[in-house]
Amino acid sequence: MKKIEKGCFLVCSNGLEQKKEKTIKELQDFFQKEGIELRESPHLYRSEHSVQSEPAPKRAERCNAAFQEEKMDAVFDVSGGDLAIEVVPYLDYERIGTSEAVFWGYSDLTTVINAIYAKTGKSSILFQIRNLAGEKKNEQQLRFLDVQAGGNRLFDVSIERQSEKEMEGILVGGNIRCLLKLAGSEYFPDLQGKILFLECLHGKEPQLRSMFSQLKVMGAFEQVNGILLGTFSEMEEAGQGEMPEKWLMELTKDSLPIARTTEVGHGADSKALWIGKKIRVMEGKIRYFE
Repeated sequence: MKKIEKGCFLVCSNGLEQKKEKTIKELQDFFQKEGIELRESPHLYRSEHSVQSEPAPKRAERCNAAFQEEKMDAVFDVSGGDLAIEVVPYLDYERIGTSEAVFWGYSDLTTVINAIYAKTGKSSILFQIRNLAGEKKNEQQLRFLDVQAGGNRLFDVSIERQSEKEMEGILVGGNIRCLLKLAGSEYFPDLQGKILFLECLHGKEPQLRSMFSQLKVMGAFEQVNGILLGTFSEMEEAGQGEMPEKWLMELTKDSLPIARTTEVGHGADSKALWIGKKIRVMEGKIRYFE
């Protein structure tokens, strides 16, 4: 991965709450210390009467402008929530596709990341950059700096359990609830021959079984080469972390390779994934093809 020398902070989803101001300041200080030039949207925080920072077309305009800016290496979306789907139709995919900048985002930004891949074939990074100032900031900063130095620590994801069959294909997906917002649109990625990554923050048995079943009736399980599961936070808090895999095996009749990692999810210690890059899941690791 190319060393990041210039980056941008912006929000495509919900505006940040004011209490996140301290986190953003800590991130700014970290990037400044590491000599990374930083641009920042003037509207990161939600307005007084809305969860928006500003209207969707304007949020998309700021994202488009970041990808157009000279020598931009990374566009860091620091938001999350529900509203990223609003900006998807307004993004300039031609501009994004030809830019050398890489989009970083997580959770609700699953919509933007998969739309970018669907429209341009370009890969993005599934990671919440605010983790560099979160509860596990020391380890996360070390991982980030390792990548800056040419290492792979941030993306070195271990597999806890894997079916006997190996799986190989381009990785798509992210947060299952947010991915399904794209269903039926031109922004939903082609699943044929892909590895589908799924994780979730909120969602108990009724919600997850419903979302898995939606993927089934869409024909997703007949198209993909395998499924990679991350963490399902609410289920794990209830001591039922094994259940999503069990439900998927029931739906697929154990015919589809399924692997699971506990290293990618909504936790402050989550590692990153390249969405849109070809991977092979084997020998307890995710291997990327260059």
